[in-house]
Amino acid sequence: MAVKGRRVPLLAAGGLLVMTLAAGCAHYAPSLGPADKLRPDLGYFFGRFHIDAPRAVLGMDGLQTMGFVMRCDDGHAYTIRFSTEKRVQVIAASPARCALEEMVFTDADGVIKGRKYMMGSPPGGFVLAAGTAYYLGDYFAESTFKTRWKVVYTQLNMTWQLTSADDNYDVTSAEMKRTFANLAGLATQNRMLLPRKHVPGDARKHAGGTRSGPDDVVSPDRAARLAGFTKRRYTTPAECEAACPESGDCFPFRGDEGPAMTCVVRCKTDKDCPEGLACNCPNGDGSACRAIASTPDDRMAGICLSVEPAGERR
Repeated sequence: MAVKGRRVPLLAAGGLLVMTLAAGCAHYAPSLGPADKLRPDLGYFFGRFHIDAPRAVLGMDGLQTMGFVMRCDDGHAYTIRFSTEKRVQVIAASPARCALEEMVFTDADGVIKGRKYMMGSPPGGFVLAAGTAYYLGDYFAESTFKTRWKVVYTQLNMTWQLTSADDNYDVTSAEMKRTFANLAGLATQNRMLLPRKHVPGDARKHAGGTRSGPDDVVSPDRAARLAGFTKRRYTTPAECEAACPESGDCFPFRGDEGPAMTCVVRCKTDKDCPEGLACNCPNGDGSACRAIASTPDDRMAGICLSVEPAGERR
């Protein structure tokens, strides 16, 4: 799901910014702080709404972002802003029937540059009751901003893309109650808004078909062993998914400190590996891949392993 921006000519003579798309400003709903008190007369939306976007020093909104618009039959609408922080967001709302109506895409000044009308799940929405918190999902997105200088104007190209829609109801609900202690007694319901693209821990769909060879099986015991060589260890599935590249998979294991996840990236050459990792091939000559590590029970062939001197990356 991607939305591309339009040209925005900048008239050189007067320095006048002329928009090709008329739009208003987005009024994002405020997210609660950890110390905010429970309102028994209100219901709550919660979830994770994260975006990778460059900061804009002069932008009034701080960054180019996007939001989900939840519209309710009592006349209220709540626009949930995607943030660069990965924390759980909680938004208070009046009891009513609510549904996902649209997504809005805003620039660094908070001006709406585009809209995409949506149909929530279920299509008619759901009843938001007082004293209950409704999980909407964990969503990850990215946006870009590029400038191209022409002879008499500047072309600005903005893009927004929703990259992941994950159902982490149990994990995110538990984190919400830990972070927002005053809401810990709330009943919760799973009201995932969009069809999930991927469940953290499940194998992703990669180019080239399903991987089913013996070296592709990653049991919890093997995941724990690989984590020591990849130096990629995460506390939650969502955290792992956010850090793991699209060519990799997240696998669960139990470490000394409890349940954890690690990101495993398979490879043929070093070029297939993210920063800090290289392709392990025990019989390699060092040109395209190299012999980094192996154990008597696991050659770890064709897996990106850490070449960093020490420490783990999160």
